[in-house]
Amino acid sequence: MRRFFLPILILLLSNLSAAQKPDDVLASGDGITITALELSPDSSEAYSNYSEELAKTKKALLESMVDEILLDQEARARAISVEELLQKEVSSKVPDPSDEEIARIYEINRVQIGNRTLEEMKQQISAFLRRDSENAVYQKFIETLRGKAKPAFPKPLSNSLKPADVVGMIGTKQITYADFVEKNGAKIADFEAHEYDHLRSAVENAAYEKLIIREAAALELRPDELLAREITNKMTDFTDAERSALESSLKEKLFKKYRVQISLKEPAPYVYNVSADDDPSTGNENAKVTVIMFTDLQCPTCASVHPILKQIVRGYGADVRLVIRDFPLENLHQNAFAAAVAANAANAQGKYFEFIEILYKNQTHLDEKSLKEYAARLGLNASRFELDLKSEKLAAEVRKDMADGNLYSISGTPTIFVNGVKVAALSSDSFKRAIEKALKK
Repeated sequence: MRRFFLPILILLLSNLSAAQKPDDVLASGDGITITALELSPDSSEAYSNYSEELAKTKKALLESMVDEILLDQEARARAISVEELLQKEVSSKVPDPSDEEIARIYEINRVQIGNRTLEEMKQQISAFLRRDSENAVYQKFIETLRGKAKPAFPKPLSNSLKPADVVGMIGTKQITYADFVEKNGAKIADFEAHEYDHLRSAVENAAYEKLIIREAAALELRPDELLAREITNKMTDFTDAERSALESSLKEKLFKKYRVQISLKEPAPYVYNVSADDDPSTGNENAKVTVIMFTDLQCPTCASVHPILKQIVRGYGADVRLVIRDFPLENLHQNAFAAAVAANAANAQGKYFEFIEILYKNQTHLDEKSLKEYAARLGLNASRFELDLKSEKLAAEVRKDMADGNLYSISGTPTIFVNGVKVAALSSDSFKRAIEKALKK
């Protein structure tokens, strides 16, 4: 059973300067400047209020550590496991949502759901409704444990602390600053990278918009005419991947022509020891850069990101390799695990990438009958494919990927690593920037 922890929505900007001002220049080039005031309200606020958010973040992470200790102590006192404790005090106290509740949520979200039926969405909606209730019950239980243990926080978290400084106490149990950093270093780095990429993307887009106007004026064109000439009129297959590549190329050309410089300081990357395992891949096995994508074949974002990433990787030739690993979100997508096993079955017959491209295009039809039809469409051996669909060996391979993903702090899909560094923003520019950086090392 999974543990229940409320999501911590945090922004980390510890690598920016201590005094953020709305009129700080974040990018400059020939004839243009971009300040924080010119970003969206959310981005501008994130830039200006980083120190307050950083303090909240550290406090929340420390409290989460305390909660884990409290759960462990309570479980030991009852001579049961933490999982059994949570089952008794949380899961068992949350009833399954009624069919009426599920139908109501389905109707409210019909626009976002699209053409998926109520039956297809039932498990996902039920999990969503249970999660909210479970979090509420979990928080109440934690408050009870905190009330009994009365945890203390002797020193506020700051970069000036020494490793041996005690930042948390639960009875005689101490949490040192070194303990805190060891436990949360990866999370902090991930969020720093996420916020940096969010801000950099906002700054680059603001600069790009100004450059489009400037370049169009220089060519005596309207901005929409310039975009049509450089993007729309050059499209041949009209895919998102093609448009993304053309937009990225135009942005790169304009940034170079107008000598744009981004002033944001990039945080130091956290490098995970991510294994490529023996999973399906394209490209040179001895490539200098390995891109690893953890995917859920029923995830719409994975379906949109995959072709963009594949095209970018292909552009680097033998220097970059792409590896695909499984991370089906079973609590959200009822057919994701079976689809992952099926993809591995197709891989056993040398048709992995062809098969997953069919799955990405048919995410509302990933039942067993459909999976077999897709295999037949590719000319796979039907008997072997059907046996492999039931193979415990292939199911274990998927579970191994999921277990590794948990070790790498993966919480959603797609999650992409470039030589062990997690890419925070799912954009063509972010993928290219990460690859280019890895190639220069």
